[in-house]
Amino acid sequence: MLAAFLFLSSAFGDLRRCPLDAQFVVVDDARGSEGSGGASRTPTLVVRNVSTVAVIGFVVKVDFVDPKTGAVVSYRIAKVLRETPEGKRVPLPPGASVTLRRTNVPTLTGDRLADSKVTFDLVVYADGSHWGPASLLQSTELLTRAQAK
Repeated sequence: MLAAFLFLSSAFGDLRRCPLDAQFVVVDDARGSEGSGGASRTPTLVVRNVSTVAVIGFVVKVDFVDPKTGAVVSYRIAKVLRETPEGKRVPLPPGASVTLRRTNVPTLTGDRLADSKVTFDLVVYADGSHWGPASLLQSTELLTRAQAK
């Protein structure tokens, strides 16, 4: 069962609207975490294509922020190129979504969870064009790989 956990948005200096949207959802995991002996609820990032064209890849950065101080306490970067093991591209069509692996949200003192800020650094369309500042190393790597085919 999925339940909305926290809505996240993205904004860049690029004047075009971000073609992807992200939302944390909580997944009930029947297996539970190691040593818990039961079910657990795990935050998971779901990325949805809100553009009118297919997307083959993206780089997303999640900053975890202490809500009291505003300081970034941790971050995760995911580089996603949708392809089969044989290298065939698998476009994410408009309106479709993809679930990224489970993300551990840092716990701050007093069992408070860190706030999250999601930023898309790069989105690569099926036609080879791209959106975003591509300022991260992972974005450069993804562009190089996406343009190699």
